[in-house]
Order: sequence, then C-alpha cells, then structure tokens
Amino acid sequence: VRLFMFQEGRDGRVEEVFRTLADVTSGAYCRFDAHAPDELRQLLSAVAAYAAGGRLALANRRDAGARLLIAALGR
Repeated sequence: VRLFMFQEGRDGRVEEVFRTLADVTSGAYCRFDAHAPDELRQLLSAVAAYAAGGRLALANRRDAGARLLIAALGR
C-alpha cells in the first residue's frame, strides 16, 4: 500500500518519519500550508486521480496539486 503523507507545519522529526514512510511504500510526501485549504484539496484530488488512473491520469491534470504529487512520486 502506497502512503501519501501530507504534513502541516515544519516539525523536522515529523518530516523525517513521513518521508521515510512514503519512501518505504513508494508513496509520496508533501508539505502544505494549513492557511491554504485549497492546496490540500488539490493534493487530495490528485491522490484520487492517481488511485483511479495511475501516473497517466495524474499527468493529464494541470493543477498545482498534480504537479506537486508528480514531483513527490518522482523521488
């Protein structure tokens, strides 16, 4: 199961754990700004697109959330 880890804030210990979990599961790690709810909505929408259609479905999207997730999956 791929884990998609989204972090609010900048706690370095949390980031390390989230990145490790994402790496071990071939998932993705992204940080988001809690004061920008649209950013989280776009990330979650991108995850849904990925779950439904894989990288191709994600690549066909043009929003910021999809770009962030593509970059995170490429690591």
